[in-house]
Amino acid sequence: MTNLTKMTRRAFAALAMAAGVTSGLATTATAADFNIRYASPYPPNHVFSKADLDYFAKVKEESGGRVDFQPYWARTLISDREGIEQLASGVADMAFIAPIYSRTGKDMTKSMSGWIDPRLTPVQKVEIWWKVWDKYPEIRKEYDGVHLIAAHAGENMHIQTADRAVREIKDLDGLRLKATGESVTLLNELGAAAVAMPMGEVYVGLQKGILDGTVAPYETLVGFKFGEVIKYYTKLPLPRSAYGSRAMDQEAWDKLPEDIQKIMTDNRMYWSERVQHYSAIQDQAGIDFANNEGVEFIEPDQAVYDTFIAKMDEIWAARADELNEKGLPGTEYMNDVKAWSKELADNSSM
Repeated sequence: MTNLTKMTRRAFAALAMAAGVTSGLATTATAADFNIRYASPYPPNHVFSKADLDYFAKVKEESGGRVDFQPYWARTLISDREGIEQLASGVADMAFIAPIYSRTGKDMTKSMSGWIDPRLTPVQKVEIWWKVWDKYPEIRKEYDGVHLIAAHAGENMHIQTADRAVREIKDLDGLRLKATGESVTLLNELGAAAVAMPMGEVYVGLQKGILDGTVAPYETLVGFKFGEVIKYYTKLPLPRSAYGSRAMDQEAWDKLPEDIQKIMTDNRMYWSERVQHYSAIQDQAGIDFANNEGVEFIEPDQAVYDTFIAKMDEIWAARADELNEKGLPGTEYMNDVKAWSKELADNSSM
């Protein structure tokens, strides 16, 4: 059995003991030639983790049992925000990474959301991601020290409100909404009073009237029980783009033979598809829960939709200028993402 990480056994043992891990690579009994230690900040029943397990099983099968995976869930070895840096330091062989939550840097990765066509499915957003990855060395540099294997994307977020329905842009006036990132700027430009805050505080905020609403996807209707405290769900889309989310420590990757690397790379879209599969189940559960609670789902008129998208384009064009000022190809990047995603969306709707 090959030890893939550069982390010493003593260092891993100390970290594992501190985290409550009872077994490590050196002591795991397995018939596999390569036992890959996988770290994730999510619990094993999360949709991302279910997709992870499907990918592991497929790679194990296609490798004839030469590869196996030993997962460490729920932040045992890795955090949400600094996953790339932690993985590159050798805390695991492979990990779930979330560069969109990094406190600093990762500017190219974080900038795609506002330019992606909201008509795209999560897997289609991943297709755009790999086109960007292939063209721009600047985005690949944001993943220095790790070898990116897979990406994933989420469904669009929408506006959920407790007592005031949003049917027109003017209905946003004064609404106290929980939002994130550029969505705060967008909603405030349209008259809302949006603020960033942790998702875990939203339910109580809605329940007590501290908040009028939130920006969140379907699955939060059941996952965070928002369906209990909102009355309206307005389908004005705030897109979520793809980002690189599964990677290996570069040194660990380099120790794998080429045929194993090929199996893992060839299944990168399968990983993304399984995320979409499980996420769609959770989204439908959210919709069903909200329907049972009497939530009204609102489809905005086309004129309202167009006004919303035009303002979003205006806000996010400024992000391209910010990238340009940092010496990054912001305008070219924006134009590529918008053109590629529009072409894919148009062709998919034909």
